[in-house]
Amino acid sequence: MRILVGTGDTAGITYELTKGFRSLRLKADSLIRGQNKFYKNTHTYTFNFSTISRWIEIDSIGNSLLRTGLKLIERLISFSGILLCMPLFIIRYTHIIIVSVDSTLLYRLDLPVLNFLGKKLEFFCVGSDVRHLSAFHQEVGGDLSTWEEVFKKRDINWNIRNIREAESYGNTIFSVPDQSGLALRPYYHAQLPIDVSRYKFEIQENEIPKILHAPSRTGAKGTDRILATLDQLKADGYQFSCILLKGVPNQVVLDSLTSADILIDEIYAHGPSKLAFEAMASGCAVANRFYKGSFQNALPPICHIDENNLFEPIKKLITDKAYRQQLAKEGRAYVETYQTKEVVAQRMLAIIKQGGPYDYYPTFFLRKYRLPSGSVVKSRYLHLGKKIILEYGAASIDDVRRGIKEKLIASFTEEELARVKLWN
Repeated sequence: MRILVGTGDTAGITYELTKGFRSLRLKADSLIRGQNKFYKNTHTYTFNFSTISRWIEIDSIGNSLLRTGLKLIERLISFSGILLCMPLFIIRYTHIIIVSVDSTLLYRLDLPVLNFLGKKLEFFCVGSDVRHLSAFHQEVGGDLSTWEEVFKKRDINWNIRNIREAESYGNTIFSVPDQSGLALRPYYHAQLPIDVSRYKFEIQENEIPKILHAPSRTGAKGTDRILATLDQLKADGYQFSCILLKGVPNQVVLDSLTSADILIDEIYAHGPSKLAFEAMASGCAVANRFYKGSFQNALPPICHIDENNLFEPIKKLITDKAYRQQLAKEGRAYVETYQTKEVVAQRMLAIIKQGGPYDYYPTFFLRKYRLPSGSVVKSRYLHLGKKIILEYGAASIDDVRRGIKEKLIASFTEEELARVKLWN
């Protein structure tokens, strides 16, 4: 068994997973197409096909034409390089773990070829690769007006294509519920790997706590709401200091965590996120939204917050030193028990090899989802949806009939409906 992990490195997952598999004495290599700016000086990869982004932060360029042109040039260069190396990859690797579904080796052109050649494709979904804001809003609710425009304007077919191709070609799929509103196929919980040796654990003794907020995207994380709550707390006389870090390298964030008492992470998507686990490993109490229905070996020791529940939980963290120190102590123990790169890699390996009961059976898409006004699912993805249901089943025939009626999947004959396996 030989594993290739890539090509996106959202939250450093490619880097950490590769190290986790190597710790199990497996032959594992990593590959990226473009450089993640947050890990430019700390993470190395077996194959790094990034060119321009290795030296220039392309997204920071103000001229949109130049920015688009540089991205296109880098993609063409990386595509050519990977294409030349494909014979080597095909010969060398038995399993390819695709981190971020939209980041396959050759922009999805490789999927049918690799599948035909018998390569095992494992998909690790990371968030916006499969999450469409319409499904998230319908299922989770809330005021998502602050989310970045890129999410609001995204064509539904982009996300449906990603998830349907993963469901069609994947040996396994790893994801979490709040990003899987478009899913049809049962899947396994995506655990985030943490290399605990990178984090210095130290619980602070500050009477006046230091709060850190370090969003990768301020809109999606709820930064305005969080800062407004902190301003209100300050105006009410509660004492604390606050550090806001935006767009800085991961190492800068880690250095700040070592002296912080509290991390306030995000209020819309359900965590804990990679940053939340990093904070827990560093000795911080964490405030984060958490979905209690998620698969977990045990509920993570965090302070639950959401857009409608910010003031009181954060006030408790600020005023109750014993409470926040207890969360910090339990947080490190939780990460060491459930989230280390070795534990995550071992669990993934067992699932990849042996399968086993799924963690989640998604029902929302067929049962409740409605397309945004004016949106139409492309015919190819309608038929892929049908193919997936015939292979992996559904919760009920009524769900399938509704999906057909809402034009979410292609039509079934009565004979085909009779062949659909129902989940128990």
